[in-house]
Amino acid sequence: MLQRHEISRLRQDFEQIADQAFSFGKTVHADDVQISLQETESWTVGARNRKPLQRNSSIRRNALVSVICDGIRASAATTDFSPDAIKRALQAATDIARYGERDDLAAFADASEYCSDIRDLDLYHPWDIAYADALKLALQTEESAFAVDACIHQTEGASVWSSAGLSFLASSRGFTGSVPWSQHGIACSPVAMRDGARQVESWSTSGRSATQLESPEQVGRISGTRALQAIGGRQVPTGTYRILIDAPTATGLLGEFMRAVSGPLLRQGNSFLAGALGQAAFAEHVSISENPFLLQGNSSAPYDADGIAGTQRHVVERGILQGYFLDLYSARFLKMAPTGNGGQTYNMQISSSLTQSSDTQDEMLRKLGTGLLITHMAGSSDLTTGTFSRAVRGAWVQDGRIVHPVAGVTIASNLRDMFAGIVALGADAVERGPFRTGSWLLENMSVGGSA
Repeated sequence: MLQRHEISRLRQDFEQIADQAFSFGKTVHADDVQISLQETESWTVGARNRKPLQRNSSIRRNALVSVICDGIRASAATTDFSPDAIKRALQAATDIARYGERDDLAAFADASEYCSDIRDLDLYHPWDIAYADALKLALQTEESAFAVDACIHQTEGASVWSSAGLSFLASSRGFTGSVPWSQHGIACSPVAMRDGARQVESWSTSGRSATQLESPEQVGRISGTRALQAIGGRQVPTGTYRILIDAPTATGLLGEFMRAVSGPLLRQGNSFLAGALGQAAFAEHVSISENPFLLQGNSSAPYDADGIAGTQRHVVERGILQGYFLDLYSARFLKMAPTGNGGQTYNMQISSSLTQSSDTQDEMLRKLGTGLLITHMAGSSDLTTGTFSRAVRGAWVQDGRIVHPVAGVTIASNLRDMFAGIVALGADAVERGPFRTGSWLLENMSVGGSA
């Protein structure tokens, strides 16, 4: 695994490559050059049904060279960091630019827009663990899943993985930045089988440091319990019901919101939330924050793909939409300031002023009363209109207690109505990618099931 002393050497190598790229850029008559470099070392150790799987390890290198030639932007990529390869990539990019159309919005950031304070966010914690110990963790994860119930005696695998690398960005306009990082995880996918029915569920944990991970026993137990609770699902009658969306599934809804207020859709006019700044987008008790600078955060970064710093902010405050997620190009198109979200969504968290620390999943089921608990969704939304229709599975809840698994049903609504109709958010928060949320309690959604 990439060690700290190697990071320092690699950073020097990348700086030298960038200097070469800027020099080569002058020879091919590029007005400006930007280069992104990344080296990543990764490994995965797995087990399936108490037998070890082949260990996988890799070292990946990626370079993206971008040029501006007479107002035209073009890029070329390579996995070879040699001077000749970088020069060929630059030549390829300038050749592509000859056939493009001038677009002044595509220019690199101005010197004043670049991140001037590249913070150390404590993102680099390589995991020095022997293969035998990593395999032991994978096997422990499986055993915890098997221990949940006798109907779980197979898995589709348990894995332990780790990545570490250095990301580097430099521009001939005067910016140079580098970020060492690491990411580790444990995951398990047990199979529950009973009376001819078969159901696979998963659970995972990840973090910048191995000390942030849930234990193998916890990952196995949660994944096994989810598989057990899902087996033998059946339909419920078509109708309108209260809905509780569990926390892992609700992270996807937070992602839908983020995409709806992101630059690409907004500049195309393809978002149901276009022009909604300053308007109510969620229930009044709901706020959404973004924090690029959270120490050891899974989605922390000092700057984005444009070299622009993000901002710690409330995107939604007391239900009111306060900001968009704008890369540099989209910000220029919309005549707004960039938010540092070029290719990057930072640690996003949704919260409610009504949530109490006692609002565990059991308490959220009690608040649901009678209705549908959703633990899985399949499909996508129409973000132009906000139309929402998904195939789902989960459980039917009666008087706050799970009665039986549910499968083969759909739910339908509109994202605007769903966001505005959040009754409560649970304290049972989980993090998936850049999104952190607890479970969502919603009123009166249409459920399509049996006649």
